[in-house]
Amino acid sequence: MDKAIKLLIAYTLNTCALATVFTLVCLITWLACPGLVHAALEFTLAQLYPCTLLSLLNSRWSIRRALEGQTDTDAGKGEL
Repeated sequence: MDKAIKLLIAYTLNTCALATVFTLVCLITWLACPGLVHAALEFTLAQLYPCTLLSLLNSRWSIRRALEGQTDTDAGKGEL
């Protein structure tokens, strides 16, 4: 159980940390700079969210295997 909690904490930090930091930068830029200075950051942020979602979906298989204690040679990639 301890392994699962540590793995889920690392998983959460790895997948959402970049989006969170970038969102805070966008918010600070929006508050500090009147006008459309923050627009470039907002467009980048809009592309960052789908990338984060895809990385979450792609890493579910490896997270499940790590929780079950399997290695690369134990199971084929088709098994869930």
